[in-house]
Amino acid sequence: MLGAAALLIIPIALPSFLTDVRLTDAHLIRWNAERNVDLNEVTLRRASLRYEEAARHSGADPLNWERSALLAMLAAEASGQTGELGIVRQNLIRSAMLAPSHGTVWTRLVYVDYLAGNLDEKSYRAWRMASLTSRLEFDEMKIRLWLGLLRWPDLPPDIKVDLVSIGKMLWSGNASARKGMAGVYKSLPEISRARINLLLPNAEKDIPALEALARSLP
Repeated sequence: MLGAAALLIIPIALPSFLTDVRLTDAHLIRWNAERNVDLNEVTLRRASLRYEEAARHSGADPLNWERSALLAMLAAEASGQTGELGIVRQNLIRSAMLAPSHGTVWTRLVYVDYLAGNLDEKSYRAWRMASLTSRLEFDEMKIRLWLGLLRWPDLPPDIKVDLVSIGKMLWSGNASARKGMAGVYKSLPEISRARINLLLPNAEKDIPALEALARSLP
């Protein structure tokens, strides 16, 4: 009886075990990518496919769709080829539908639309969900702030109001929050930097301090 039970368990357990082993490499690649380690597009795509394969298994972690999308998006940026961004978006939507409270997914949906040059009403709905589900997530706020200052003239009024709130929150926060805002400012083109005065509590006093902090950053 025990032998027969073992024979029944092995075919069920083996695919899961093999998936976990394959994901060990994918996890390491994602960990390095999130820490800005320079990785080539082939490595990133390989890990992306591992996550997509894992996500298709019944009962799998829904965030594997997001992890797959993230690495595919980084591969597209590394290669300069945007042809796969439609698939990236589909995988992010799968993850968002399965884990709607996970704010990072919604922020990445907005970002992939920006990369594809398709920032539209669907993107703004995702933006609102990102604001709702990751309102106090520091890294998410920085991404939305960066995108918002780049595309300010096109944004709906409610999203502009949210960005003003983010700007005031970061600049009035601790040293880490201020550095984060200065880092966003430093990475923007000149025309977008000029819009920062819309987001500061006291632009006349705060902009010189922000510029000095941005110059001090590596």
